[in-house]
Amino acid sequence: MTAYVFLAEGFEEVEAPHTIEARFAPDQYELIVESRRGEATPPAGAHLYEHGTEVEARGAAAPVASGQNERMRYVVTGWSGAGSAPARGTGTVARFTMTQDSEIHWEWAVEFYFEGAASEGGTVEQKSGWYRTGSEVVLAAQAAPVSRFVGWSGDLPADQKQANPLRLKMDKPRKVTA
Repeated sequence: MTAYVFLAEGFEEVEAPHTIEARFAPDQYELIVESRRGEATPPAGAHLYEHGTEVEARGAAAPVASGQNERMRYVVTGWSGAGSAPARGTGTVARFTMTQDSEIHWEWAVEFYFEGAASEGGTVEQKSGWYRTGSEVVLAAQAAPVSRFVGWSGDLPADQKQANPLRLKMDKPRKVTA
């Protein structure tokens, strides 16, 4: 047993044993979560965690529909972080151990829906689907044996209506028919 002597002015001499209790609490750190769209876990805002807590932060795993257009959506592409969170990462999950105040910012990209089709007498070699803003879609029209390619119609620039193959920059939703 260790004995401690406490000296302080104004106290009477201690004549009997006393119990002194010291209380401790683990350090706590703040995690700030920022997500402009969709659900995040933990949700956007400030959260307290004890020192050493393993955090599994998740951005929205499913795309988030745009309220403006059903053929436009948002997807999580990764995160940027500070403190205990990794500085950068891709995907929808970030794992880290809280050892200091931290931040995680979910990063989003816009995707547009592309639909390619062929009229009677030919085929188009391109799958319909979602494409990131700025990506390029290349379509090739193939005429049937007794037909010929005469052009494209739909959401494309006028100067590209005769191009085959057709190269389109995905800067908006597009539907194109050969």
